Amino acid sequence: MNKNINHKFNSSKKVYRNKYTGDYYIDVQRHCPNCKREVKLRIYACRDCSAEYHISHNGELIIGQGRYLSCRPHSKICKNYCKYCNGCRDRPPLRCECPRCRHKYLPSYDAPEFCIQLVGGSNSGKTTFLAALWHIYLEKYGKGINAANGFRLEPAEYFEMLERSYQQGISEATSQRNAISSCVIHLDNAKRDIQQFSIYDIAGEVFSDRNYDVQQEQFAYCDGFVVIIDPIAVAQVRDENDINDYTVFSQDDVNDVISGFCEKFSAIRGIKTNEQSNVPISVVITKVDIKTVKRRLGRPKVQTVANNLYKGDLLVARDEMCREYLFEIGLNNAVNNIEAMFTNIHYFPVSAIGHSAEFGKPYDPWGVFEAIEWIIKEKSEGLTKILEL
Repeated sequence: MNKNINHKFNSSKKVYRNKYTGDYYIDVQRHCPNCKREVKLRIYACRDCSAEYHISHNGELIIGQGRYLSCRPHSKICKNYCKYCNGCRDRPPLRCECPRCRHKYLPSYDAPEFCIQLVGGSNSGKTTFLAALWHIYLEKYGKGINAANGFRLEPAEYFEMLERSYQQGISEATSQRNAISSCVIHLDNAKRDIQQFSIYDIAGEVFSDRNYDVQQEQFAYCDGFVVIIDPIAVAQVRDENDINDYTVFSQDDVNDVISGFCEKFSAIRGIKTNEQSNVPISVVITKVDIKTVKRRLGRPKVQTVANNLYKGDLLVARDEMCREYLFEIGLNNAVNNIEAMFTNIHYFPVSAIGHSAEFGKPYDPWGVFEAIEWIIKEKSEGLTKILEL
């Protein structure tokens, strides 16, 4: 093997040589955003330039994110596959697809993956949370969805749908049909490294319906989880409030949803009895703009308690106040199951819409980004550096 070939790749991975063509390559693993399974991509480097190419399992080629210095057709891999070479300049662009489900989009091979999974019952507010989160994220770091400065958004139409929901004050419940990953790839430029950030939405039936047998492959590799708890799902909270303010709420028993999640996570990760996982878990109590919940967990209340009892430590104050509230409304089994399975947990009161749902009235969220920011700081040095957290 040519020891000087490593400079051809934006990676420190082991370099191999194709015995038929003589070209050098590396293997990288990525995850399909549709079926969530692991896909191995083989990355070749042109002998004559720094361009990198990856070929999918069906033999098609897609040009990587590398810079193209030159691409003369001296290398066999360039001559046979590269759409920039003279022999195939007129060849239409090829797509890299998942060999298992034939999904047409695979994540960028040269962007390290960072994935977070949303968890919650049907109509608990997962997609609303996602719409608010990406709006805040893109406004703060990308100058809005229309500019998306320094970003590539995948799939673009999904981000457009979330932004419409944000601006119109509506939300679409997630089903298995529209459960999808949303991905932001930070492009390489003078200020940023390449980094991929994905969040997986999921249908609530995955946890509440024990006959639901679709394997959640992503549970095996996600870097963190956001557990969405809808307090309106509890009859006691509905009785305390004017339910006309919230005509849509989760019909699933929260304790059952959390129990189902812990069972699936344990089975997929192979966690034995009495073992625990240190994967970071953000437990989000959503719809905190509801009057009785806001009195207990609103920002002014949390800040006051933090200053008076916890020396201004908001993280500790939120944890104690949220746990106490969940116990009071009868969700002690949910708390106990989470804390029995995981060791790295924090609780966050959140309002993704910020007011009663009303068509034509944009979201006014608060508390949303904090739940994600904590997981990023825990698990991703790359994103922490890029976002300057």
